Amino acid sequence: MRTRRLRAITLLQCLGHAAVRPAAGALIETLSDPTPEIAAQAASALGLVLPESSQARAAFITYFLRTKGGEFLGAEMWSGKFWKDIPELLPRLVHQLETPCLAGDAARALQIYGTNAAPAVPALIEVATYGFAGGYEKFTRTGRERPAFDLTMEARCNALPTLSTTGVRDDRVPETFARAWNEPDFPLLRYNGGEAIAACGNDAARIVPRMVATLEDEDAFTLTRKINALGELGPMAAAAFSKLRAYERGEFPSHSPNELTDATAEDIQFAATVAICMIAPTEAAGRLDRLAAHLGQRTEAARCLGSLPGLAPQIIPLMRDRLLAEEGLVAARAAFVILRLEPGDAEARARLLAEVENRDLLRRVVAARLLLEATHDVSHTLPVFLEMLLRPELRFEAEEGIRACGGAARPAVPRLLGLLWHPRGEIRRAAGDILREIAPETLPPIQ
Repeated sequence: MRTRRLRAITLLQCLGHAAVRPAAGALIETLSDPTPEIAAQAASALGLVLPESSQARAAFITYFLRTKGGEFLGAEMWSGKFWKDIPELLPRLVHQLETPCLAGDAARALQIYGTNAAPAVPALIEVATYGFAGGYEKFTRTGRERPAFDLTMEARCNALPTLSTTGVRDDRVPETFARAWNEPDFPLLRYNGGEAIAACGNDAARIVPRMVATLEDEDAFTLTRKINALGELGPMAAAAFSKLRAYERGEFPSHSPNELTDATAEDIQFAATVAICMIAPTEAAGRLDRLAAHLGQRTEAARCLGSLPGLAPQIIPLMRDRLLAEEGLVAARAAFVILRLEPGDAEARARLLAEVENRDLLRRVVAARLLLEATHDVSHTLPVFLEMLLRPELRFEAEEGIRACGGAARPAVPRLLGLLWHPRGEIRRAAGDILREIAPETLPPIQ
């Protein structure tokens, strides 16, 4: 019987919004099931309705407090948007930061609270440092085995973006990010440290000198993120120019591993070019051709060029040449740059509209995203996103495109309602999530 109940709840959750909403009452009752796995599965299924149903939220609060943290909850629950609507559970989540096996999940949930999670900052700093709050002394005192390295590293990585969203910027927080920036054992922690520092804006000024002094990394992906972080900080990172120019020229530290200097040099060089332009837009004048050369492979090149209105008299003719001489993504991105700098340009708009009708699916969805971003044209882009939502390889881009349309995506409601029973679970879930954002009243009633 227990196995059948667990399978039934799992099936409901897999079927998505259309199945869970009418069954919400039964799922609420199941939260009191004595079998922890069954109650947790019911709680995870209710995650689809928690943003809307006060009754479901009240039942979930009772369940979460009774189980002292919902140890068996599905992984997707911890990043659910509903957490911000349940302030009653904030103290419980802060307490969970002390438990190594729960700290990483609790940190993910606290990120949804944003600045309301400010009371958790002291504990989050400890999680970002050790992987849990309270430090290793408690294991030494009790003679317990220390938690696994992978477990603590995951929690540390999760704590960094949460800290960055709390809005707290006293000395402790940037210092925590600076330590992560130089973490010797785990590239992802260094990556997240760079991302968190970039989110600090002007409050990161005090640690910029140390960032510049240690601007290197054995992992190319992480080094690229560090360079991007300095670019996002803008003029305050001007001290990095010397090192950024060296990376731009392909000059890497002598002790860099071969795979860094060979296979990924182009990514790092491009990141350095963009960072220089973001720190000092006047430096971009001598780098326009270099950025234009990357239009075929990198949308970031187009966005960088489109963010330089002071250089529009030089950029627009350069992009016009690309628009007329090139095809495909190069021409589409050139058109996007022109429209960002000259919104009324009919030629650039016509080129993007033509790309939106192209037979190549990738070109269509990329052009649609660019057209929407540059002109907010929903009438020509929304149909493309709806079509591509059914393509597994393009579903994420399509889903993000529909969301970017905001309330203007309401004409898609009938089509999305039809997708609630699509054979593929990821499409059912995407359709339901989008409908909940743009037209929640059209979803089946919560019973």
